[in-house]
Amino acid sequence: MSEIPLMLTDKHKQALQDRAISAEFALASGIRSLMDNESRRLGFESSLTLDERKHGLQGIGIPFAGSNGDGTTWRLRPDNIIVINGKPAKYLSRKGDRPRPFYPHTTVPEYKPDSSVEVIVTESELKAVAIAESMQRRNLKVAVIGIQGINGGWIRPRKVVEKPDGTREAVKDGPPQLISELLEWNWRERTVLLANDSDVASTKHAEAYQKCRTSGAIGAEATFAHLLRRQGAAVWIVELPNELDGSKNGADDFLARYGDEAFEERLRKAVNERDIQVLLCRALICMASEALKPQPEINWIIRGMYQPGTVNADVGDAGTLKTYKNIDMCVCIALGKPWLGISTRRERVLIVDEESGPKRLPMRIGDTMRGHGAPADLSLGYVSLLGLNLRIARDLDRLRALIDSFEAGFVLIDSWAAIVAGADENAVAEMQPILTSLRRIAERTKCAIQLIHHANRSGAYRGTTAFKAALDLMMLYERRPGNQLLITCEKARDAAVEPISAVAHFELGRFYLTPLVTNIKESLSASQAYVLGFLELRDHATIGEIMDAAEICSPEAARKAVYDLAKKNLIKRTDQGGRGESASYSVVKF
Repeated sequence: MSEIPLMLTDKHKQALQDRAISAEFALASGIRSLMDNESRRLGFESSLTLDERKHGLQGIGIPFAGSNGDGTTWRLRPDNIIVINGKPAKYLSRKGDRPRPFYPHTTVPEYKPDSSVEVIVTESELKAVAIAESMQRRNLKVAVIGIQGINGGWIRPRKVVEKPDGTREAVKDGPPQLISELLEWNWRERTVLLANDSDVASTKHAEAYQKCRTSGAIGAEATFAHLLRRQGAAVWIVELPNELDGSKNGADDFLARYGDEAFEERLRKAVNERDIQVLLCRALICMASEALKPQPEINWIIRGMYQPGTVNADVGDAGTLKTYKNIDMCVCIALGKPWLGISTRRERVLIVDEESGPKRLPMRIGDTMRGHGAPADLSLGYVSLLGLNLRIARDLDRLRALIDSFEAGFVLIDSWAAIVAGADENAVAEMQPILTSLRRIAERTKCAIQLIHHANRSGAYRGTTAFKAALDLMMLYERRPGNQLLITCEKARDAAVEPISAVAHFELGRFYLTPLVTNIKESLSASQAYVLGFLELRDHATIGEIMDAAEICSPEAARKAVYDLAKKNLIKRTDQGGRGESASYSVVKF
């Protein structure tokens, strides 16, 4: 519209200057101030909801001259915050206008066929103007293209189909492809640099890309780079680092803060798009300054024991009531009531059973629900004997889908041996990948995964040390006369877990646990009680000193008691364990 004057208000001149753009260069590229009435005349309000149309539409206007004889289209950077679909819009496009590349006036038509001219592509028109002016100041012959957003350089074809209810919707119809105006360029053997905002390679987008290679800003950038490479271009990705305070850098921000020479240095250090893992790794590295910031408190599911995103295990011999205890714990979590006097946070609970079976498991769950007075609509679900084997990638996906579909915050898997059937439990090479996959599932679903595992003949966990190393919490079981349970901590990453004593109550149609208030020594043998009492009077003592002082038991019984107490996590070894060195022990302080 020729009647719109080619001018910039003082406010817009300052806004452009803050982006390292001079008013003269901007005007030469056709950028101008648009008043409210001019924006409305151009048709921008048709893109807004009725509520948003009452706000002012003045801002910076950006014209796109049509290369196919279809006239000029416009984009607007409004002065006022405009909300579209619940998000603030930095730029407005008119309804019906298709995405187009923007060329600053220094990017001339002669550059399109000349593949010897390097191209810099960035994700907005004003960033493109800032880069183009910088290249002019450096006397560099470079073409600069601004695209409308991180995915504005490509489209995914769609077609309209009729749904069963008679309505129509647009669905994907084919792979992504470059927008038509970019296909006019000769990309063969041309160097292309993508200079997008620093938040493209943020942790958020890196994690999204790891889940799906088309997800997040990195996915959109990688798709664009792939399409350019298919046209024969050599594509490089320019890294623009965040500031120390976490604020991001677009190309214009970086130029305004650090100048032309620093930006050119960034261009020279660009990463080949085939090496996108470099970007991912750098995005996932946190600076030490992050550790000085206030860290969130642990959001315990069971206070001091279980938290979201963890993998845990209970280990015990057959008949130690591991399954009953865990179902009791699950019911308490689903109710949000204390378990054995320990506070819980209410979560949806999923039991994945590969051992009890569809007859026995519901009976145990029902008895425990009645034991705690749980309602029928308790947020606890279960599956039984699905035949899950986590050695198979498909079954890992099935487990993830079960957790996601139920929105579970706590997941009980019974038992570890069943879900790794056929694997060698003693082989690190076989166990470690499964445990790592479980960790990723726990982290991504934000649930706590609890495994039930069997003990070996000595009462310790069965299998490779990689099993214990991968866990956040491991508890060992011992069943005593009168249905008493002694549960001790073998490993805890984030808290000191005291031994737990409980009594199991089996009544007609009801089951529940209650805490057993007793001194831990009362559940120990005479020799174990002697060793524990001996060490409580000292900072530490060697096995020889403990055996020499034994009076109520034989020295050999005292030696065996030391090892038994260490397994129960009631005492710990304090020396370095060097060759020929006598082992020293002290009491574990809870």
